[in-house]
Amino acid sequence: MDCLRQAATLDYLPRALLARGTPDDLAEVFTIATRSGMRLHLTDYHLAMARRDPVNNRDHIEKAAKLIAETGYHRRDAQLAELRSQVDRLGKRPIAR
Repeated sequence: MDCLRQAATLDYLPRALLARGTPDDLAEVFTIATRSGMRLHLTDYHLAMARRDPVNNRDHIEKAAKLIAETGYHRRDAQLAELRSQVDRLGKRPIAR
């Protein structure tokens, strides 16, 4: 991470932070992605947050779904479907599609 920060290349730092995935890392991804308009990284942030606890992070699933539709980032469709399925399996109200 230190090398990526020193290189000052914002395109790679969010990927590394997402891969490590600590709460502080995810918060930093959110900050970088929103400030820089990196909507694909923002989508990945919402998916990562939702994976932590799909039932209690339904808003992240919905935000990811909206960003996927808006940006055409359908590479993440399978991950989104899996998160929605997890919520459905746990007997909670299904997420709007």
